[in-house]
Amino acid sequence: MGGTSGWRFALIAIVLVAFGNAADLGAGRDVLTVSWVGVAKAVGTLLIVLAASRWSGVTWREMGVARAGSTQSALIGTAVGLALAILGVIALHVAAQVTYRPGRGETVPALLLHGLVGVPLLTALPEELAFRGLLLGLAMRQLSPMKATVLMSAIFVS
Repeated sequence: MGGTSGWRFALIAIVLVAFGNAADLGAGRDVLTVSWVGVAKAVGTLLIVLAASRWSGVTWREMGVARAGSTQSALIGTAVGLALAILGVIALHVAAQVTYRPGRGETVPALLLHGLVGVPLLTALPEELAFRGLLLGLAMRQLSPMKATVLMSAIFVS
């Protein structure tokens, strides 16, 4: 990636990774609590995405967010996400009794809040818009879909 897009991409990626890691340090070890730190991280990430998309000129369509079919997609995604979250909470509750220490001793309502609110709204949505929306859209301006996807995978795991 060269030119203006390359350094904008790098700066946005650095800001997102640094912000996310700093927010995670602020959250501490309690990964199951839906906290103000988690809400602040989600809102901060979304604000960075909005500002960076305007600054870099990435459109909603390039980010994979389009109006066509959005209602049907949202309903299907909500139904599938709800079903998977409930299964995840059951698995987390069972695993918490065995190996997953952060969930040990947590109540089912706390696990449900984490699985139905914390993970989808405070983690998945902001991170998907940031990494697989904004940055992938920007990368695909300069790279093939395969190279852009590999690059995004490497950045996302950092």
